[in-house]
Formats: sequence, structure tokens, C-alpha cells
Amino acid sequence: MDNQSTTNLSLPEAVSVPESVTQLGYVFVPLLFIVGVVGNSLTITVMTSELFRTLPVSKMLIAMSLSDTVVNLLFPFNKPFMSQLIGTDIRALTSGGCKLFFWTYRFAKTGSSWMVVMISFERFVAVWLPMKSKFITTERNVYIGMAVLYGVFAVFFGYWCSWADRVIDGSCVINSRPAGFEIQSETQPQRYTKVNSAGRSRTTIMLLSIAISFVLLVTPNAVAHIVSYARKEEIFETTDPIMVFLREIVQILEQMNHSINFFLYILCSKRFKAGVIKIVTQRRRSHIDPFHTHSVTLSK
Repeated sequence: MDNQSTTNLSLPEAVSVPESVTQLGYVFVPLLFIVGVVGNSLTITVMTSELFRTLPVSKMLIAMSLSDTVVNLLFPFNKPFMSQLIGTDIRALTSGGCKLFFWTYRFAKTGSSWMVVMISFERFVAVWLPMKSKFITTERNVYIGMAVLYGVFAVFFGYWCSWADRVIDGSCVINSRPAGFEIQSETQPQRYTKVNSAGRSRTTIMLLSIAISFVLLVTPNAVAHIVSYARKEEIFETTDPIMVFLREIVQILEQMNHSINFFLYILCSKRFKAGVIKIVTQRRRSHIDPFHTHSVTLSK
């Protein structure tokens, strides 16, 4: 296929990234990587504790945290400076590896986004249909909903990756559009909700914060893609200094979306904060005295 129909997600040779933007990547990408992996791991731990495990929404938050963790693990390899540090595009070692990388990345990224939709729907039912919520948002229905969504994503992105992703000149590139549809240009392509109780209000605020942060942090990336499309160029291959700068900034914001949910939970939910403190305290005590928990149990 003609290289004009392909676009590289982060081909270092294709675009000269300004030094100031590269320095931003050096700072924020590793920082958000650490914050995201640690925060999502703690979220999973809290949601599997006795305090939350019986809540249907905990399954969605666990799925979203797992998806966000995968995105955070893969995201650095999409940055030009990572290829420059390693000396090669590690995604492009094999054609199959290139396809698997982008399948996993898209699968996790889309899964995380749709968990926000499921959580918003769960809150809508809990607030506006409280008498029916226990019949609609059951644990079984949550598992079925997640299985259907992730199953669709697996098949859809499997098809997409079968023709889109390939290795060209030592780099893992993607075809952003089906064969026969090409951009002709000179540039080479690349809840708010009513509440019935204080407890439900706090839970709603916590979960609504996820949706709000998602909109605020992901929308700039979507707008950048729309502007790039209107300019008849691929955002990942543009050589316009302003577009390159904006692309790097909105990608940092998007990575932030997959990294900060844990802190939103801490700020908006006393129950979640109490769960984190309990887990951290118990582990600290267990580290100091492995028989501490047992002795406390016997003394009650």
C-alpha cells in the first residue's frame, strides 16, 4: 500500500518536535505513568475490599482501572523521545507485534471510555429510578454489559488491526482510513443529577467527577483531530509547529485522564478515602507485626 495512506502514531523521523515539547514529555510522561499505575493499583485494591466489593459499580471501576493501567503501560512507547532513547521503535520489531500493540492500546483505551458511560448510566438509574435500581444494575447485569462491550471491542479492533497496522521502514505505522479513502494534501498523512440522600449524593459526586474529568481532558484531543482533519492533514504526521505543539499537549492531557481517577475518588468520597487508609494501615501493621491482626481478632 502506498505510504500516503498510512500514518505513524509517533514516528520520530517524520516530524521535528520542538525541544520544549520534548522536555515536557520527559517530565510528564514518566510522572503520569508512575501516578497512574500506582493510583489505579490502589483503586483496584480498595474496590476488591469488603467495603466496596458488594457494590455493582465497583466492578466497573475495577475494569476501568485495569484498562487505564494498560494504557499507562503502553502510552510511553507512542512518544518520539522513547524511540530515540531506545534507539528503535520497539513496537515495530515484528509485524505481529505492531498489530498486537495497537490492538491492546485501542482495546484498553476504548474500554476505559465506555466504563465511564456504564458508570454514568448506573448513577442515572440509582438517582432517578431508585426503586428499580436493584433490579436493573445487578452484579449479573454489570458483568453481562462489560462482557458485551469488551467482546465488541475485541472483534472490532481485531478487524481494524488486521489491515491498519504494519511495519514500514522500521516503524510501526497505521492506516487511519480503510483502503480507497485517502486524504489528498501536500502533507504526508499520518450528571448532573438530583439526589435523594446525602450518601447517594456523595457517591454520585465521586462518580460524576470521572465523567467531568473525562470530558475536560479528552475533548481537547478530539478537537485537535477535527482541526487536523479540516486542514486535510494527519495530526500524527503534521509538520506545522503549532499543530505539533498542540498535539503533544493534548496527548499529555489524555494520559492524565487515565492517571488521576484515584485522586478524584480521594477528594470526592470519604468512604473511598477511609478504605485506602484502612488498607495502608493494615499493611503497615502487618509489616511491623505479622501477628497483630490475629491478636486483635482474639481480643474482641
